[in-house]
Amino acid sequence: MKINKKAVIIILLFICLLTLSSKIKDSYMEKNTTIKVGLYSYEPYYYVDKKNNITGYYHDFLELLCKNTNIEYEYINMSLVGAKSLDDCIKMFENGEVDVISIPAGNNSLKNYNNIFKYSSGVVHIIGNENSKDIINKFDKIIDVKYSSYYDNDFTNIYNKYFRKEIIIINLIIILISFLFILFVIYKSIYPLIKKRIMITKIRKNKEKNNYILYYQPIVNPKNNMVVGFESLLRLKDKNNKILSPALFMKDIEESNMICEMTLWVLDRAINDYKIISNYECCKDNEFYVSINLSFKELENEYFVDKLIQIAKDNNIKKGSVYLEIVENVSIEDLNKIKSNIEVLKDKGFKIAIDDFGVEYSNLNILERVAFDAIKLDKYFTDKILKSRINSEVIKFLTNVAIITNKNLIIEGVEEKYQVDEIKELPYNNLFIQGYFYSKPLLIEELKNFTIEAE
Repeated sequence: MKINKKAVIIILLFICLLTLSSKIKDSYMEKNTTIKVGLYSYEPYYYVDKKNNITGYYHDFLELLCKNTNIEYEYINMSLVGAKSLDDCIKMFENGEVDVISIPAGNNSLKNYNNIFKYSSGVVHIIGNENSKDIINKFDKIIDVKYSSYYDNDFTNIYNKYFRKEIIIINLIIILISFLFILFVIYKSIYPLIKKRIMITKIRKNKEKNNYILYYQPIVNPKNNMVVGFESLLRLKDKNNKILSPALFMKDIEESNMICEMTLWVLDRAINDYKIISNYECCKDNEFYVSINLSFKELENEYFVDKLIQIAKDNNIKKGSVYLEIVENVSIEDLNKIKSNIEVLKDKGFKIAIDDFGVEYSNLNILERVAFDAIKLDKYFTDKILKSRINSEVIKFLTNVAIITNKNLIIEGVEEKYQVDEIKELPYNNLFIQGYFYSKPLLIEELKNFTIEAE
């Protein structure tokens, strides 16, 4: 049989044209597919909001699918074409008047439908006829590929938006509680550390700039008007050159755990100042001392005690030239350790005094248990030395204790002449006075001209 070449060529060209037209049609359809969707009022699935826009669970569901498949859609309002119920809508679908509808879970009116997505509370179905098979397949593919996670996807979020609003509220509450908890942790844990670091930096910067200053208040023997010592008192100069008392800055030092560091700084400065003061007229050729304040708690710190001893050794201090005044404002936790450390310090040339005796935790028992060299009686007893018989008797009693134990007795807060006269009557030579009657606290430069006027 002879083959007609011309006929073969025509047939091949026809097949090519059919294939090409099919591809062009598919491509065109893919880019221009618009499906008709049946719409009926069924809140919260489909309804019209206050702005007259169609919304609802089914709407958002369809919107998400069409967005991911590049398919456009248009609604056919069933109520306008005779469908007044879901049953009418299903009939229109069966008659081919619409391509896609959504029906609630449990409705078995249509047997040949495709189950798109499941939720814990039920199943959502999108129904398509034979002509919409490709669209349904695309929907299936999108769901399988992009929304495979049951708990975390856009479909679940849409469902929660309409049917489980309490989940959103609960999530917001959890977020709020978590945020408050984080703030609480920051406030309780992180903020104090940051605050402490800031205070430490500030304190050390003040030291570098010499903003911490030592004032000295003379301690006088009232029977011969001779200076026997000076108590060093820490002050702080602020940015306006105003001098601040410890009540305004000591708390920051304590909360920064820098008490030991500052006490060591004061000791080093006081020892250097002692050398200068020893050349002043008021102290020249006289035996005197400078004193610094510290607490029992510091004396429990072995590192601190070692540093005290090292500073004394480095400066070759004269025995008895430095008094350590223990401010008794904390209870004693380890008296044995304190006693041991005090003995070591005394052996290295320090003298030990108990400050503000008669208030807070002080008691007579401690005078016997700890080897103090001096007792400093609190201002409370001086203020009413004549008006209060108890105060007067306490002073007399402690004078006798000082005589028996051979300790110095220093009475603080003396401001009036009648107080001095009363104290001078006490039968003890190692009884000294500190207070404004003789002098307020002075800068080291002011001590150069300090004198005691004869009474």
